[in-house]
Amino acid sequence: MEPVRARDLAVIAIGGAGGAAARYALTRAEPVGKGTFPATTFAINIVGALVLAFLLESLARRSRPAWWIRPFGAIGVLGGFTTFSTMCTEATLLGRDGHVPLAVVYLAASAAAGVAAVVAGLRLTGLPARAVPPDEGES
Repeated sequence: MEPVRARDLAVIAIGGAGGAAARYALTRAEPVGKGTFPATTFAINIVGALVLAFLLESLARRSRPAWWIRPFGAIGVLGGFTTFSTMCTEATLLGRDGHVPLAVVYLAASAAAGVAAVVAGLRLTGLPARAVPPDEGES
């Protein structure tokens, strides 16, 4: 396994800060009301899945993309922008507050829309989807 390089960590951190700041701004602009569907987090995660699929598929089809694009965009920006932990927390709070059916709908809709967004992102590259193995060390 290749050691982590400082330049990779730097571009990931810069991208992550930008992605997290964008998510924070959106959640401040459209906060989730108690007992309501968490539409902002839902939209953030679906947009993130779409853009991530498009980005990774586009990079996989290029002969030699710039070294920093994947760590900056995929890991940094989109990793900071999307939020599995907030989705889980919101679903847990909905269930705890007696809105179990809404929590289940939120989780199921997030999974289904996330898969649909990935397929759409792959299709937006203009070519049929193909299996691309992850880089060494990624899962």
